[in-house]
Amino acid sequence: MYEIKGELGRGGMATVYRGYDPGFDREVAIKVLPREFLHDASFRERFRHEAKIIGSLEHPAIVPVYYFGEEEGQPFIVMRYMAGGSLAERLAGGPLPLHEITRILGALAPALDEAHERGILHRDLKPGNILFDQRNAPYIADFGIAKLMEGSQALSSTGGLIGTPAYMSPEQARGEKLDGRSDIYALGAILFEMLTGQLPYQADTPMGMALRHVSDPIPTLREANRDLPAHLQAIIDRAMAKQRDGRYATARELVNALQTPVGASFIPAPTELLQQEIPILAPPQPLVQPREARRGFPLAWLLSLILLLGAATFLLQNHSGAPEVTPTTGDAQTDASPAPTLPRSPVPTLSRSPAPTLPTLPTLSLGSTRLSEIDDMTLVFVPAGEFLRGSVDGDTAAKDDEKPQRTLSLDAFWIDQTEVTNAMYERCVADEKCQPPDPTGSATRERYFDDADFADFPVINVRWNDAGAYCTWAGRRLPTEAEWEKAARGTDGQLFPWGDEEATGERLNFCDQNCSFDYKNGNIDDGFSDTSSVGSYPEGISPFEALDMSGNVWEWVNDSYQADYYTVAPDINPPGPEISNDKVHRGGAWNDIVRSVTARGVLGANERQPFLGFRCAMTP
Repeated sequence: MYEIKGELGRGGMATVYRGYDPGFDREVAIKVLPREFLHDASFRERFRHEAKIIGSLEHPAIVPVYYFGEEEGQPFIVMRYMAGGSLAERLAGGPLPLHEITRILGALAPALDEAHERGILHRDLKPGNILFDQRNAPYIADFGIAKLMEGSQALSSTGGLIGTPAYMSPEQARGEKLDGRSDIYALGAILFEMLTGQLPYQADTPMGMALRHVSDPIPTLREANRDLPAHLQAIIDRAMAKQRDGRYATARELVNALQTPVGASFIPAPTELLQQEIPILAPPQPLVQPREARRGFPLAWLLSLILLLGAATFLLQNHSGAPEVTPTTGDAQTDASPAPTLPRSPVPTLSRSPAPTLPTLPTLSLGSTRLSEIDDMTLVFVPAGEFLRGSVDGDTAAKDDEKPQRTLSLDAFWIDQTEVTNAMYERCVADEKCQPPDPTGSATRERYFDDADFADFPVINVRWNDAGAYCTWAGRRLPTEAEWEKAARGTDGQLFPWGDEEATGERLNFCDQNCSFDYKNGNIDDGFSDTSSVGSYPEGISPFEALDMSGNVWEWVNDSYQADYYTVAPDINPPGPEISNDKVHRGGAWNDIVRSVTARGVLGANERQPFLGFRCAMTP
């Protein structure tokens, strides 16, 4: 059924092989449970049950399970093979840029929250279990294996705690029952490492590491990296709060905090409500305890913890220990504590407290981002102000409809960081607010829109009206042509999103040596002969941190086409010419030569093309 190509990694609870599925002509990862754990029939049944649960988590950012089966009584799980490696491998090179951190966590947060809503905890979240496909899209791997151990008498009798101490929450180290906030703590520890390139704590032994997570003050970012903005510390403090009640309730809350500009807060309630006394939970507890107050904890409790840890068989992996086991590399070891339940909160004791001080409104600036709650799109902020639109008269490579170059002034706006993806558009189709693409394949792929392998690729083959319908469903709109160009090139008239330097295969997806057309550039390899997953070219990022503004797919904008519009358009917030059936698209595509961001294309509103997608915008 499956061909084994080699071993990817081995851990305490599984061996993962690289395999080939001839039925679908694809590489896969095959996780096999060792024979020494097969003596317990209930364990095998739990493994089967959990494989089905994990397989039901059909989120684009969770490594999908393709098949569960047994070979000579030995169960195995077949998963997608992740060719892009792990976050652990990337962090070996040092900290990541903030925009890349936001991209990764922004993609993973909805997946983690969905799992928690389904009552499934990860309990071994770490960089080794965050994987990337060949198109740079991030995924969470290894859900649920730890829960299976409860069914095995041989394992449970050891009293063992299984997990990775470098990212383990205090309550997990103490062997307590867990809920989703334990994963939030681990996510905070991962965020610390992504920002600094260092673990939150250092210790010589697994037990020492676990004790530090329980008792030591929350680490300080700027001690590890002085260049980090000071406001990020508050996010770490809350994500890694020692008491779970002090943490973010969801991963999305953590990401929203990461994307909120300095000085921003929640929009305040109406003033008349804040003038009243309101009931609050008593006793009130700060979300983040003062550092000095967290330095110690009761000696008796410490002795109890040492006895607990000493008596337990600590099946824990050091950060620098044995190879991890994942669909590429990684560790199949996870926590063996009781199955996660979301406990009922006790009826709170109510007291009265003075109304809180009215919080300030958010201050938006360059670098601000936000996450859409409807489609999980990250949006980047483009401040109000002037920019240069169009090409200079002496530019012989520019067409006449790109001229003259003029200084325009636009109000502030948000724009999608990437093109809208197949997975995002499918939600709109499922809500019966959008028409499916037609056809559903791409130029070189028979299946595309309806193939999970391309969930993070730009949706194509949609009409101008379809793009507008999606943006309306998502609470946004198509950008004007002027907004699109400002987001792509910045304010000073540069030719490409990255500047005026020549194009490379690391900056955009265009007609390179993989392209089948005669005009291809045979000296450059961008890795694709068709569309690429969104965000695959971080080196092509624009001054406002928008991605894929050059290449991959052309993008519909709101404007109708008029050849001389740049001559007659107003200088402030040009809305576009009178409405017609001819609509503008911008940005170039995978099947095109490298285009300056000034290039304009025109198609009929009802056209569908395999090189044409869109992104949305909105007014603050």
